[in-house]
Amino acid sequence: MAWFDAEMLWPALPPAWLLAEHGDWLALDKPTDVACPPGMERLDHAQHPRRNDVFSRLRRAEPEAPASLPLCAVFDPLDGDLAQKPASGCAVSGVCILSRRPETSETFTQHEAQGRVRLTAVVGVHGWPGDKHADRERRDVLARRFAELALTLRQERVQGPRALLTLQYASGRCFDLVRELARLGLTVAGPRDDPLLPRAPRLFLHRSEVAMPLGTLQAPVPPSFSRWLADAEPEPFEERLDAALRRRYTLGMTQETTAFRLLDSVSDDLTIDRYGPDVVLSSLVDLNEKAGTAAVQAELGAGVAMARRIGERLGARSVYLKLRPRQTNTLVDAVAAGLAPQAPVYGLQVGDAVEILENGLKFGARLGGGLGTGIYLDQRDNRRWVRDHCAGLRVLNTFAYTCAFSVAAAAGGALRTVSIDAAASALADGRANFERNGFEDAERHDLIRGDVFHWLPRLARRGDRFDFIILDPPSYSRVKTRRFSASSDYADLVATALGLLAPGGSLLACSNSLGIDRKRLHQMVMDGAHLAGRNLCAVQHRPPSLDHPGGRMKALVARFD
Repeated sequence: MAWFDAEMLWPALPPAWLLAEHGDWLALDKPTDVACPPGMERLDHAQHPRRNDVFSRLRRAEPEAPASLPLCAVFDPLDGDLAQKPASGCAVSGVCILSRRPETSETFTQHEAQGRVRLTAVVGVHGWPGDKHADRERRDVLARRFAELALTLRQERVQGPRALLTLQYASGRCFDLVRELARLGLTVAGPRDDPLLPRAPRLFLHRSEVAMPLGTLQAPVPPSFSRWLADAEPEPFEERLDAALRRRYTLGMTQETTAFRLLDSVSDDLTIDRYGPDVVLSSLVDLNEKAGTAAVQAELGAGVAMARRIGERLGARSVYLKLRPRQTNTLVDAVAAGLAPQAPVYGLQVGDAVEILENGLKFGARLGGGLGTGIYLDQRDNRRWVRDHCAGLRVLNTFAYTCAFSVAAAAGGALRTVSIDAAASALADGRANFERNGFEDAERHDLIRGDVFHWLPRLARRGDRFDFIILDPPSYSRVKTRRFSASSDYADLVATALGLLAPGGSLLACSNSLGIDRKRLHQMVMDGAHLAGRNLCAVQHRPPSLDHPGGRMKALVARFD
C-alpha cells in the first residue's frame, strides 16, 4: 500500500477546478492559495520547478505536451501585484483562463478591447458606510466614483463595517480594483499585519464570472465569504486541512524533504506534522502535573477520535498523539502523565524510530514516548541557511538537542562543529545523525554533554573561538538547580556566547516563545551585545517557513565586528 500518496494529497489540477476546456484554452475555478503569474511561460517540464501556480500544475497534469507550447493567463491574472506571498492565501480566486497559443490569447485581448467581455468580482471590504445620513451620502459618492470608472457596484450584504460587494467591469486588473477601493477608504479583507484590522485567512477577492463571446464562465462564491461577513466560526476542520495541504504543494511534491508541518491550526489548538508516511498530532490542553486520570483520559479520547479522522484523510501509516500543556512553563514527564502514548493511536506500530529527509539530509525521529520527536520542523529553512553559509567556519551549536543544525553545518563544509546539550540521549541521537550523513569524524564534530551556561565560560577560558554560534534555547528549561527563562535570561545568554565569537563572526538567535516577538528578540540581542561590549553591525531577520505561517519561531542572524 502507498502511504501518504502525493498524487492523492497534491493532485495537479483537481477535476473540481475545471470549468471549461477547449483545444486552445481552458478555464479553472482557481483557489486563493494557488497563484497565477503574469505573462507567458513555456511548458518546459525538465527545467521548471514545481511551484504552486497554475502554470506549473498544468505542466505536471500534461506531461506529454511539447516543451515549445506557450501558456498565457488572460483577463487580469496579475495575482503577484496583490501580495508578496501569493501562496499563503493572498491571490485572487475564481475564474482563471489559460491560453495555450499566442493567437488565442490575442483573440481574448481583442474581445476585451472591444468591450465584449464583462468581468464580475465579489469583494469583501472593511470600512463600508453605515445607515446614518452622512454614511448614505458617502455611499452615493462611492456609487458615482465607481460609475466614473465604468464599474457597476452592487451592495450584496452588510454587517457593521464589513460588506460584500459585487463589481462588474469591462477591462482592467483586479489590482486596479483594490487600489481604487483603497483610495475610497475601503480595504479588501485579507492576510495583513495592520493591527487596526482583523487578520483574515485569505484575500476576499473572487472573480465569480467572465462573460465573453465564447460563453459565460461562473465560479461559485466560496462559503468563507459569508462566514467572514458574519464574523462566524472558522471553516470546518476538513476545509482548513484541504487549504493547508494546497499551500504546502511545493513541499508535498519534493522528494528531498519528507517531514514538515501539514496544519498549524490556532482555532483548534492543534498541529499536524508529517514524518515520512507517519503523522504526529499535537494538541494543546489545559493539563499539568496535577491533572487527574479522568481529565487525561477525556483528552486522550478526543485526541484518538481526531487522529482517526486525520489518518484516514491523509492515508497515513500511523498517527501518534501528543497532548501538550498550554502553559509552556509546565514541566511534566509526558509519558508518565499519559500525555504522549508510546504507541500510535491509529494505524500500524512502526518501531522506536523512523528516518526522514530534510533538504536531502537524513535525520532520525522518535515519534512515540515524549513530547519531542528529535527534530524541530520549524527550523528547516534556518538549517538550510546555515548549510549554505558555514563553509570553512568554526560552528558552535548550543542547546543542540539532536544536532540537526550541526549536521547541516557539516554538510555545508564547516571546518569544525561543537554541539552542547544537557541530555545524553539527545546527543546520542545527534551522533547517529552525523553518522547517517557520513560525518563520522568525532574530533571534527565534537559533542559535549552539560549545562550550556557552564560550558560557554569554560570554552572561553581555554581559548576556543567560533565564527558562527547558534542559540536556540527552549522557552523554559531546568538543569539541576539552574532554571532558564528565555523572556528574562536571553540577553545574558547572548552576552555569554559573544565571549566565544571571533571578530567578524555571526550569531543565529532563535526563540519560539509566545512572549517574545521579532522586535523583542532583536532588542535582547542588542542588550546582550551591550553587556558583552561588542559592536552589532548588521541584523537579518529570518522569515517564517511556508509550513509555519504563524511565525511562532522567530530567528535573526546578527553579525558583529
